[in-house]
Amino acid sequence: LYEPILGPSIQHPKSNQPIGFARNHHIGVVEDHVLNAFSFEKQWYQRRVRGVEDAEKRGTECHVYAVDLVGRGNSEWLDDRSLYNPGTYALHMIPFIEEIAKQHGLSSVNYVGTSLGGITGMLICFMNKGHLFEKLILNDIGGFVPSKSLQRIGEYVGLDPRFKTFEEAEQYMKTIYSQCRDIPQEQFAHFTKYATKQIHKGADVEWALIYDPKISSGFKGVPPDIELWPQYESINVPTLLIHGTDSDILLQSTVEEMKGRGPGAKGLLQVYDVVGTGHPPYLSVPAQIHEVVKFFTV
Repeated sequence: LYEPILGPSIQHPKSNQPIGFARNHHIGVVEDHVLNAFSFEKQWYQRRVRGVEDAEKRGTECHVYAVDLVGRGNSEWLDDRSLYNPGTYALHMIPFIEEIAKQHGLSSVNYVGTSLGGITGMLICFMNKGHLFEKLILNDIGGFVPSKSLQRIGEYVGLDPRFKTFEEAEQYMKTIYSQCRDIPQEQFAHFTKYATKQIHKGADVEWALIYDPKISSGFKGVPPDIELWPQYESINVPTLLIHGTDSDILLQSTVEEMKGRGPGAKGLLQVYDVVGTGHPPYLSVPAQIHEVVKFFTV
């Protein structure tokens, strides 16, 4: 069951009507997103959650919450742009996770963190709240992020482009997510539908992205390399590291180092390589869904 969650009042989350199915919530899953994305997939999530049917065969089902961080999707925007940072997101997520775990009678949940969502997950562990996680997935993010890749992201994060047609918006999404070569082309229309909003100007209509351009406040100038090794090393739960082999965010050298540090040194790390795709793997094709479900249920 996927339930999009809105913020920033994550301590008292709102949600749309639940989508999908659920009977026995044996496993709670929280899914957190990349820097400039959202839980917009909504209806498309129904397709992805069908991967849980594999789990049904084992007598297990999942209740999945897809989170909109502040400044994205249907969440509110912050007045203070300096608060758009992973520390804020982690502080919002902790009480939210505690609340949904309580609602479902769980002591911990499974967490899927893609890119920025993975940084948020590592920070939660670093804040001595790692006990909230039963298992953790880091999707194409690790202990080191090179400056060059951040410069690439900074070229488009925070822009406020407007499009005369939906097709123009769709082409833009294909361009900025060109590294995600595992996204089926036919899904981009759906992807774009929930990543944009219509703005009416008299008789004219244009499309804009659904995010606060101020989320780019950390990308002024040339961003330095990001070292996240202390945060990574604070992880003490089983962890699946998903790696796009063509990623410029999670380098192969970083993956190798992660195998010998933190959960890797503790025997808690598994690595799943998604061959031929960049940052981040979209987790939409059957093989990827199977790996995620298997990790959470075996």
